[in-house]
Amino acid sequence: MDGRLRVLLSGLLLPHELVHYAVLWPWRDSLTLTVAPRDGAVPAGTVALGRVSGTLTAGTPTWAIRLAAVGPMLVFPTVAWVLDAAVSLGPDSVPVAVLVVALAVWAVPSGGDVQVFQDAQTVSADRSIEAAGPVTLASEGLSVLLTLVAGWATLAVLFV
Repeated sequence: MDGRLRVLLSGLLLPHELVHYAVLWPWRDSLTLTVAPRDGAVPAGTVALGRVSGTLTAGTPTWAIRLAAVGPMLVFPTVAWVLDAAVSLGPDSVPVAVLVVALAVWAVPSGGDVQVFQDAQTVSADRSIEAAGPVTLASEGLSVLLTLVAGWATLAVLFV
């Protein structure tokens, strides 16, 4: 992927990574959020647009790691539904539709998010987010399924 396009997409997807970072903030030891990480900073064969990495404090609970992994799936659909309750969103307005689509995109989990969720005990024991195993075909498959759930849960606000 072209470097400029990757940086642009990374910037657009920053809210997703910020949720991961915010959830883990209380347990940070050396936590970093990287936008458009360089190729050597991510596993071979992947194109990461953003990444939260680093070490966590000893005793970081596995529930916090799992919550950080699925945080965007909880936060962004909730924001869409709260906005809808506050201002009656609907498909009639282009800006509203763009906002809801952005919220849906930010809600989508990556294969890495799913892998961290599955390997939360290893991440907690090693105190390192990088301790999560490599993204597997099962992680990617579950990511696709969760994408449909999170995306539709967010987009439904336009039609309900």
